[in-house]
Amino acid sequence: AQHQEGVTYALRAQQAKVLLRQVRPGMTREEVEKILLWQDGGGSGPSEGRYYFGAKVMIEVSYDVALPGTLFPYVESRRVVGTPKIYWSWYHTD
Repeated sequence: AQHQEGVTYALRAQQAKVLLRQVRPGMTREEVEKILLWQDGGGSGPSEGRYYFGAKVMIEVSYDVALPGTLFPYVESRRVVGTPKIYWSWYHTD
């Protein structure tokens, strides 16, 4: 259950840090989205994914860059590069 009522940002951010131990460089976007269930509606692109974790905790995951001329830049095979970042943000629905 990624959304819990009454949980503070600090506690939720700590829980996110523990969960993010499962997200490693080289994992596919599809694999990440089995772990991080709530993709943010306003901030994801082909080379990054933003995921809401509740209590205003946002997680940003960087993916390898789509090749020029790629027809489907959001394909599930994009792979994680770097370390995910946790920060404070509202969930965006757009």
